[in-house]
Amino acid sequence: NLHASLLPRWRGAAPVAHAILAGDGVTGVSIMQMDASLDTGPVYATREATIAADATTPALTEKLADVGAALLIDVLRDIEAGTATATAQDESRATLAPRLTRGASRVDWAAMSGREVDRRVRALQPWPGTVALVSDVEVPPSANRPGNMIIEAFDPAFVPYYYTGFFGGATVCSASPTMARTVKRTSSPRRSGRSASGSRGWRAHPGESRRGGT
Repeated sequence: NLHASLLPRWRGAAPVAHAILAGDGVTGVSIMQMDASLDTGPVYATREATIAADATTPALTEKLADVGAALLIDVLRDIEAGTATATAQDESRATLAPRLTRGASRVDWAAMSGREVDRRVRALQPWPGTVALVSDVEVPPSANRPGNMIIEAFDPAFVPYYYTGFFGGATVCSASPTMARTVKRTSSPRRSGRSASGSRGWRAHPGESRRGGT
């Protein structure tokens, strides 16, 4: 069996997403023997792969598929030659990667740091995705273009997001309010005017913020 993690870390149905959620810098693939329990069988071989700072679950899954395919060929050759050896997993290092649920999609501004929000948005692509309440409106963040932000001034406090489009007609991606400093008014006609909430659109750069009215 080919598993998308460095076992015994991230046993379960969603190892790629959980590696991103945890902020791991390295993951990998494992070729293991099947047994009666979940991803607990002895491992023939592992191979590491780095996790990029902007990695999403689909992109990392594709990368691991290539790494795993190459490793599987090597292991099958060793099995055919009678030289393959499987090693028991270290149970003391085991962590679980349970199946994702819709309940994981909600962004909690009060409890999560900016980095945690960023990881969640990237990890929960393409399903279940992420949503955030902004002025009582549920907004679906996106991992399409992390790094820029848009700020919507629909109340006296500006609320920053990673920018992917104007709030009224596209998606935004959540970020921590502490990640912004100076806001610049959007000049693009596509993003000018007022959003669905009736507020003007503002664009900001990472590490900048501003507070004030519309």
